[in-house]
Amino acid sequence: MSREQQIAWNRETLDGWELFREHRFRITELLTQLAPQPAGRLAVLGAGNCNDLDLSALCQAYAEIELLDWDHHAVVEGVRRQGLQSCEQLRIDAARDLSQSPDPAAIAAADCVASVGLLSQLMLSVTQVHDPGAPQQTIAAAAELRRQHFQHLLARMRPGAVGVVSFEIVSSDSLPELIGCANEAVPNLTAAAIGTGNFYTGLHPAAMFHTASQLAKDEHVSDPQMHRPWKWCLGPRTYAVAALSFRRPNSR
Repeated sequence: MSREQQIAWNRETLDGWELFREHRFRITELLTQLAPQPAGRLAVLGAGNCNDLDLSALCQAYAEIELLDWDHHAVVEGVRRQGLQSCEQLRIDAARDLSQSPDPAAIAAADCVASVGLLSQLMLSVTQVHDPGAPQQTIAAAAELRRQHFQHLLARMRPGAVGVVSFEIVSSDSLPELIGCANEAVPNLTAAAIGTGNFYTGLHPAAMFHTASQLAKDEHVSDPQMHRPWKWCLGPRTYAVAALSFRRPNSR
């Protein structure tokens, strides 16, 4: 997804606060559960309109929150809509290209780094650039993008910190049963869809876990965990969303 496409998406979902309710609850709940004690620093990659973040709740769990995106207007407006434009715990670092890993020496490391749907957006570049007739090239490019994205999170994590990557697995465009189903049914529906090859390119949960596991073998990460998928209703389209968490070992 290009910068122009992402900005257009942010404008389309600017008023989507209510549509994001269940998705926002799941993301906020997970980030709150993973918050360190005492309260530390959270960095969110791909904050956008902040519709998927309950910033007030997160400010109770974290002492400082950094919101990163390449759409400055979207982040500023999202913070304003939650009434937190004067909150001293929030730091906006927008107009930033998140497709590239940062120089660890030039950033403040965080206790938790969360990529909120950003990998799904970046993965669109793989399907848009590579020839559909060359699936092996697409698979290799997707694997490399996953690895780079995990490395990006690690570059922002202090030793002992936790990383979280949320991503869309499939939508009701190809799995209409997602519409109207209970959240309890999402794991089985998603597993059945994956079994028939019905999932977004590069975002198979097993492939995500494999990337984390490979990094764990090299001792870059530890304790990779896949979290139970949930449903995100976004107007006419419903998504099955999952999250993967991992830690940066204290020894590195």
